[in-house]
Order: sequence, then C-alpha cells, then structure tokens
Amino acid sequence: MKTLTWRGFLGRSTAIAGLAVAAGGCAGLPPGAQYPREVTVALPQPELTRLGGQLAASSREHDGASGFRIISVGVDGFLVRVQMIDTAERTLDLQYFIFRGDVTGQLIIDALRRAASRGVRIRVLVDDADTLAGDEQVLALNTLPNTEIRVFNPFVYRGHAQFMKTTEFLFNARRLDYRMHNKLIVVDNSVALVGGRNIGDQYFQVDPDTQFADDDVFAAGPIASQLSQTFDEFWNCGLAIPAAALLGRGKPQPAVPATPDSKFAAQIASGEPYAGMVSGRLPLVWAPAWVVTRSRWWTVRATGDC
Repeated sequence: MKTLTWRGFLGRSTAIAGLAVAAGGCAGLPPGAQYPREVTVALPQPELTRLGGQLAASSREHDGASGFRIISVGVDGFLVRVQMIDTAERTLDLQYFIFRGDVTGQLIIDALRRAASRGVRIRVLVDDADTLAGDEQVLALNTLPNTEIRVFNPFVYRGHAQFMKTTEFLFNARRLDYRMHNKLIVVDNSVALVGGRNIGDQYFQVDPDTQFADDDVFAAGPIASQLSQTFDEFWNCGLAIPAAALLGRGKPQPAVPATPDSKFAAQIASGEPYAGMVSGRLPLVWAPAWVVTRSRWWTVRATGDC
C-alpha cells in the first residue's frame, strides 16, 4: 500500500490551501473574467449561402415549417458532425458539455482545422467540469485563423486530477455548480444537430469497452436560427471565458491529426447520411417548432451579467 510521507502531505496540503485561496478570493467570477471579449452573433441572412438558400426554399414549400430527423445510431451522429463541418461555407458554432480528445474527437478537430483553412468562422464553447487528459487539445484550435474557443465557467485549476477539481468545487460550489450541458452544432445558421450526445468515442458507440446510447435531432430551416440565438446567449455570457485567457495557466498541446481507419475514411467521404438529409433522399419531418430554453434564468442567477 502506498503511504504518504510528511513531505508529500505538506506539499499536497500547501497545494490545497493555495487552491482554496485562489478559488475563494473571487468566488463570484471565473478566472479570466476580465479578459477582453468581442460580442459576436450568428450569421445574418443565412439564405445567402448555398445551404441556407436551399433550405429556405424547402421551408417555403412546407409553409415556413422546419425539417427534422432523429439520428439514433451513434456512429451516424459522428459522421453527420464531420460532414456538416466539411460542408460549412461561412460559419460553424459548436457547444458541448464534453469534447473528448480521443479518435472521433480528433477527427472532428481535424475537420474544424480544414474549415478554418477555408475561411469559415468557427466558435466553439466547451464546459470545464468533466475533462480528461487530452481534452485540452480543442483549446489549441484557438490559434487558428477565424477561430475562437471559449470555456464555460472554468475552474482555476487547469489540470484533470479529480481530487484537485473536487477540492476547488468544495470551496466555490456556488459558482462551479452551474454547468453547461448543451450539445449543439450549427452550420451557416441553416442546419443544426441538437440532442444528448457529447463528442467522444463512447457517445458515438465506437468504443469497444464503454458505450452510451443517445439520440441526436437533425434540424433544418427556421429552427436553426432559433438555436443560434441560444448559442449566442451562452457565447456572450460572462461565464464564457476566452481560451486565450486560460492558456497561460495550462499548456495544451496542439492536436495531433488523427489517422482514421479505412472504415471511417470511406464513411466520411460518402457524405451519408448528411447528404441524404439535405437532398431529401432521407426525408425530413416538416413541422412548426420553437426553441424553449432556461439559459438566461440560471446564468443571471449565477453571475448577474447575462
């Protein structure tokens, strides 16, 4: 059994004390709260993009309704995300509670890199509660052109040791208990994917050891703009801290380009199922719809500035 020496005990105690002071010194605000931030919003006039124009026409054919399709197969949720990113023309907005740096996570990061090189504006908002070593790779995207990463309600401690995060939480539970569980991607303010899946092998059901069953809903038409409004509300909130304000506290390594196996490469290149949903080969259910969110209520309660 491993024992803790006095030196180790004192070192750990000192670290805890320092963390407690840092966490309690400004308990109402996250680290980086004073860092300059630009208020940005979703793409105006999405109908001027190829995708937006196509779906605006489809919506008019259905009396202004929005189109939906449930995606129940995990790997299809992964493929749709990469394919959506690969076809983005002007903007990409991603909002996730968990963004793993595993195989599927790196493939999505690779797709974001390709989009940035095409001149697509990218905004990624990730929560900071449930992170593992390697997840910080997404923060390295902040150095790409046209790309900004923000971290929702970050911890002072920038590592992944659960003991340290739990200790900080105990000293600052009032703020750190407010988490962002949203899972959303919006392309060109025209199509969106929303639902219960985070980004990672387990959530896309490709991890041989552990898998989570969930659903995504593909949404096209006017509802996409409503979902973009909820993203903008979170993005411009006082709890959404630019990654640039936190990078000095940790040192995320640049993401290593993933090496997809032939199955993933072929499936991504096929364009399906995304292409089928956009073209109509995989029919959408068209119906009136509204987005209902409580984000403003609890972010006001948490920070008073959203």
